[in-house]
Amino acid sequence: MKFGLIFMMISAVAIMAATPYLMDKMRGGSSGLSKYMPPEDVLSSSSTRQTFYKWQDAAGNWHFGDEVPDGAHAVPVNVDTAANILAPVDAPKAVAGESGGVSSLNPELPAIPVVTPQRAEEAFRQAEQVKALMEQRTQYLESQR
Repeated sequence: MKFGLIFMMISAVAIMAATPYLMDKMRGGSSGLSKYMPPEDVLSSSSTRQTFYKWQDAAGNWHFGDEVPDGAHAVPVNVDTAANILAPVDAPKAVAGESGGVSSLNPELPAIPVVTPQRAEEAFRQAEQVKALMEQRTQYLESQR
């Protein structure tokens, strides 16, 4: 009984694995499974691998580049350009927003704010204030029951 169940499971997996190949053959395809493989010129090789560096300046801004300025502590970033085989799409030109962010898809929408450490601290402070107000409201509602 156990052997029969295992055999049926293995047979089902084999049929599922062979289905794309068999369907291609029935449609008259001659390449078999090779059509599902990427072309040779997009496979990873030493020419598609690049190393860039990222470092942070005194103002806390991150920079990326091929060369590191003197005195900067850089972290290497390894990139394989064959990892993304889709053609790049031209992004719409950015429109500067009032809040320092960029809204490039629809200028009528509010801009996405740029988060700096100072703005993050302010956001946390405001969140604490909102939390305190909500706790006061909860206490008031509890007292009205």
